[in-house]
Amino acid sequence: MQDILVKDTKVCFRLDVQELAELDRIVGNSGAKNRSEYIKAVVFSRAIRVSIVEEKRGEDWKTLNNLYSQYRKFGNNYNQVVKVLHTTFEEKKALALLYKLENLTIEFVNINKKIMGIISKIKER
Repeated sequence: MQDILVKDTKVCFRLDVQELAELDRIVGNSGAKNRSEYIKAVVFSRAIRVSIVEEKRGEDWKTLNNLYSQYRKFGNNYNQVVKVLHTTFEEKKALALLYKLENLTIEFVNINKKIMGIISKIKER
């Protein structure tokens, strides 16, 4: 039978309000899932990632991530329509779907222009 690893020891320490706020900020910037994961990585010298984002740049990155999400959704829809066109429909129906695909392509180009604009703004700073 396999041995089951049980974490049965808890280590605690106290922080004041400012220290806790600073710890939470550092943990958030590190990419760790939670405080415990971050503290264990620091104590046991595991590699940790720290990134400091200015408030304005943080807003830019959020916008960029949202645009990227839309970009991915468009790509999925595009691929699905093309697959259906090739496998299922006769010419008349395929042309109707092709019209929808053309509209999605125009939307895609607009999203791509927004992404490029945000990237150039970030590079200027």
